Amino acid sequence: MAGPKPDKKNTASPLSRSLRAKIRLSGFGLTLERIWQAFWPAMTTVAFLTSLILWDVHLYLDHPVGLIIYSVLACLSLTLAGTGFRRFQRTTTEDAVTRLDADVAGKPVTALLDRPFLGTQDAEAQELWALHQQRMETKAAAVDVPMPNARLARKDPWALRLIALVFLGSALLFARVNSDQGLLDTLQDLASGTTETSVSYEAWAEPPAYTGCLLYTSDA
Repeated sequence: MAGPKPDKKNTASPLSRSLRAKIRLSGFGLTLERIWQAFWPAMTTVAFLTSLILWDVHLYLDHPVGLIIYSVLACLSLTLAGTGFRRFQRTTTEDAVTRLDADVAGKPVTALLDRPFLGTQDAEAQELWALHQQRMETKAAAVDVPMPNARLARKDPWALRLIALVFLGSALLFARVNSDQGLLDTLQDLASGTTETSVSYEAWAEPPAYTGCLLYTSDA
């Protein structure tokens, strides 16, 4: 005599909408971590290169020196970006679930995705499995999505990424404020070697009022 067929509603434990959203957020956070871990050297180099151009550092150097520095930084950025693409790994659902369960005892989210291997025809085993799933569902509902953490302190002990970020931020806020030349024009002049530095000095003096003399200024 054939035994009772297992109830698919009991063996399957569909994830709730909130838990699916947590898994997606966990995957998004893990993707950000992997992007930052793979590309932080390239992004740091690009930030330094952009900052130097915005600050017009080449105007204070001889023409070949400035062009060489920019070229080296540009080639280094491309090389590091290529290395980052080779190291980057796409995030899977399993990765997102593992990250979500990392600091939780019993790994409830993983348990909800498990399926019984034995006892599928046993009513008592099915009842015990359903009770286990209910407990895991309660624990999974309390799981919090961890914030992204690239953990780059060991890889970047000198905090070059932070220095580059501050340097770039200051350049975006204060550099080229009084420059009449656009960034594209600067790059074209730098490539052609036509950059020139013009320095002007202005002195002024205001005689005492009782002398009746006019204000004197001179440009040099």
